[in-house]
Amino acid sequence: MKRHVCVVVLFLCAWGVSSSTVWAQDAREKSIVQSYNDALGRGPSAGEINYWKGRQDWKSTQDLINLHMIGLKSDGGLQQQAITAAFGKTKYERITPAQGHIDHWKRELSSKPRAQVQLTDDISNWLLQRSGLITQSYSDAFGRGATKDEIKYWLSRTDYNSTAALVEFHRIYIRGNQGAQDEAIKGSYRWVFQRDPEAGEYKHWRQFTKNGTTCKEMVALHEKWKAETVRNVQSNKKLVDAMTRQGLGWNRNNELVKVQPGQGGRLIGDGAGTMVARSGGWLIGQDGASIVAAGGGNIVAAGGGN
Repeated sequence: MKRHVCVVVLFLCAWGVSSSTVWAQDAREKSIVQSYNDALGRGPSAGEINYWKGRQDWKSTQDLINLHMIGLKSDGGLQQQAITAAFGKTKYERITPAQGHIDHWKRELSSKPRAQVQLTDDISNWLLQRSGLITQSYSDAFGRGATKDEIKYWLSRTDYNSTAALVEFHRIYIRGNQGAQDEAIKGSYRWVFQRDPEAGEYKHWRQFTKNGTTCKEMVALHEKWKAETVRNVQSNKKLVDAMTRQGLGWNRNNELVKVQPGQGGRLIGDGAGTMVARSGGWLIGQDGASIVAAGGGNIVAAGGGN
């Protein structure tokens, strides 16, 4: 009887030692798996698990993560794995990273290693910031926002680092595409005059857009023209008053003539400045924005000159 008791005790003792060893090994394996997911965004291979089980210089998941961070600082393979995983989890826009994206974030990790959650957040914010550059560049070049497809296209490219650099790409496109030219012209008119341009105004401004003039640059020219027009009208008020008193106006050839009584000639009309004689031509259009000859021949179109 005593012999049987001893056997049972020995068996239980042996089982206890074995189970604690298995438990310890399971705990270490869980730490290894967790550390790979947290640091690199993927699970470890069987070989990696065995490798880390054989090392005794770590006691916790955080110890392993810290060791992975050392690897991320210099191991290009680990860097690429972490970057690719993070791009697949971004909160802003998921794109397949190009080599330029990989190279950029390898430099970032070499300078400042970071675990997967932080890397994913940083890449998400980076893509959001680049989206802002893209949207602004479309506003500057075409007078409109970028579409979702346009944003995704430019996010996939890495050959720019500023809005100005993107605008230069758009400028090249504007030069060779009349549709893009007219889009930029229309954007500038809506921006400054709150209307679409007329046929003659499109024709005039295509001379500029063929050379790559952007919407924002045309806006600046329109604003300058408006300011000068207002100053000219204000500075000529004394002349207009004097001509009114003397009954003077312009004929069809823009020659100064005497307005005959009874013809209803007027020197200042509705709004801010029609200067006409009934038989003559317009000098300043009713909207204060055109200088035209009788019969509709433009001398200066709104925002520029013909």
